[in-house]
Amino acid sequence: MYFLASSRLVEKSQEIIEIYMVSKLVPTFYFSVSCQHCNNQILKVTEDLVNHSQHCHAAIRPPLKQFKYCCYSCNYHTHHRPNMRRHIRTHIGDKPFTCCYCSYNSNEKVRVDYHLEHVHKITKDSVDITNTSLT
Repeated sequence: MYFLASSRLVEKSQEIIEIYMVSKLVPTFYFSVSCQHCNNQILKVTEDLVNHSQHCHAAIRPPLKQFKYCCYSCNYHTHHRPNMRRHIRTHIGDKPFTCCYCSYNSNEKVRVDYHLEHVHKITKDSVDITNTSLT
């Protein structure tokens, strides 16, 4: 008998079960990608891929600057985690930022902001973010 000590462990266990259940219906390659440096299979989850890009010991890092992050799929490298996260989204097709007026989505918030301004003619100045009913 196992006792789960924390809700985090329960959440992770449920996530693993859900992945297992879905993987019975969809081929495994849909859920993982292979690192070009070490050939390990990594779950197709942005944060898992960013972590692997930071810790992969087989990745060749440029000699002049020991870059902290090296892409699992190409030769891109950077010192900054947000840059690697944005870059990895281009490989896996993750587009978490969506337009609230149409079906447009992007891997960068700045692109959705641009879309809102140029397609829907909505700017930050045109939206009143203050609540005038509170006095």
